[in-house]
Amino acid sequence: MARKRSKFLVQSMAVAAMMIVVAEHDASAATTSGAFVHVSQAEQSVPFIGEFSNYNELMDAVIDEMRQFRSEVTFKYTGSLNNFNASFDGALQEALMKPGNDYIHGTLSTWRYTYSSAGDVTLTLTYVGTIEQEQFVTKRVKEIASELTADPNMTEFDKVKAVNDYIVTNVAYSRDTATTPHHMYALLTEQKAVCQAYALLAYRLFEEMGIESRYVVGYAGGELHAWNTVRVNGEWFQLDTTWNDLFYNGSDLGDNIHYNYFLVTNEQLRRDHSWDEAQYPVATDTRYAMYHDIAMGIEHNGNMYYSSTQDRF
Repeated sequence: MARKRSKFLVQSMAVAAMMIVVAEHDASAATTSGAFVHVSQAEQSVPFIGEFSNYNELMDAVIDEMRQFRSEVTFKYTGSLNNFNASFDGALQEALMKPGNDYIHGTLSTWRYTYSSAGDVTLTLTYVGTIEQEQFVTKRVKEIASELTADPNMTEFDKVKAVNDYIVTNVAYSRDTATTPHHMYALLTEQKAVCQAYALLAYRLFEEMGIESRYVVGYAGGELHAWNTVRVNGEWFQLDTTWNDLFYNGSDLGDNIHYNYFLVTNEQLRRDHSWDEAQYPVATDTRYAMYHDIAMGIEHNGNMYYSSTQDRF
């Protein structure tokens, strides 16, 4: 999963006897390639979002604007401007990691700001998709969630399994997409994408179904990677839909699913994944361990037919 390294540029210049500072960052959680970064093409006026004397209030306001995929905002910071660059960036990164902000975390691409010695700040934001693409995604997520939960007797487990199986059987892992493979738009229109889109779709579907989950960023297979934690019947579990999608010699195996990374514990996932575990809920429950033996699983008329991961040929 390709990602640009975070970069930090500070440039100061004297303009009309006033100090102007420019800072630019790749979002720490956005795993995009530069060729696919999009600024929303919808016309947006630049709002002034207020005056702030502390970073907590400021971040609440900034996150609210990000939820609308605002491309630029202005504000006045009346607190100390000493170490503003480090303080602002640190506060934003912390805000993005809070539960409830995971979708912004996964779709924000870059942020850039200029500020004067008087505390007047212009913040410019880019995302992996456009507003029009986000509108399409929201519509499709609602439709898919409704289709997957048509049975009123479904349990939380049934819904989580339905999300996993839908993604695995309808998407092929690929970077070769017309639009960015890091966004759900490619996944939903081209049926192919990379792990970031897999995990974001799972997150949005769970959200639509009223199931608590997190979007997790870490490492797997020596690369940056994204997956989910999800809460089922009061317990947290790890879920990696990308690694449940089977490939052979570079080809997706269609409707075949395995469940090696379906509702597993931290201990199990830690064997080949790494992440900042302190930032996310801990998964310890092993009640669904029987599923982890399923390889090449296909369901028919309510029955599961599969090979065991222990089979030897």
